[in-house]
Amino acid sequence: MLIGFDVSRYEVVNDWEAVKAAGYVFGSTRATVGDYYTDPTFVNYWKGMKSAGILRMAYHVLAPERPQSQISRFIDLVRTDWGELPPVLDLELDRDVNRQVITDKTLYCLHELEKASNRKPIIYTTQNFANNHLLPAAKLSDYPLWVANYTTKPAPALPNFWTGWVFWQYPEARKLPGINGA
Repeated sequence: MLIGFDVSRYEVVNDWEAVKAAGYVFGSTRATVGDYYTDPTFVNYWKGMKSAGILRMAYHVLAPERPQSQISRFIDLVRTDWGELPPVLDLELDRDVNRQVITDKTLYCLHELEKASNRKPIIYTTQNFANNHLLPAAKLSDYPLWVANYTTKPAPALPNFWTGWVFWQYPEARKLPGINGA
């Protein structure tokens, strides 16, 4: 199993080479949230991971409103360098929007990401979010799953309509060499 990490403005990375030397092969960094926020650490973290030889994936946190403007914001940010791994659509915000709307907007954004990147994007979510806020009949399971499930069990709990996963985020927080913060 290959190990990786997820960073955003909440962590301070001061030594990418130390992260790589500790055995971390890939990393994900938050780029945008909705159409209103660009993570201020994204550009530096994106370049730092690349210079250290860490495989990269950028993620966008989907807000359940204005999908066109928010996915355009994300695409504009990463268009010249998509990274070595597919882009990720992070599904964890519902804002009391119904399942049909969240599912429709998710599918729209996935389609736009796939067109722009020429790669099948990855969905990041939890079992709880997917089961309670997405419609299972929507072909979402055609997309690779990065599941967040903080457990010591040998396998993650999956959303009802996925049968496997490509990434499993299992500790919520861990100290890594070269990174201040969990």
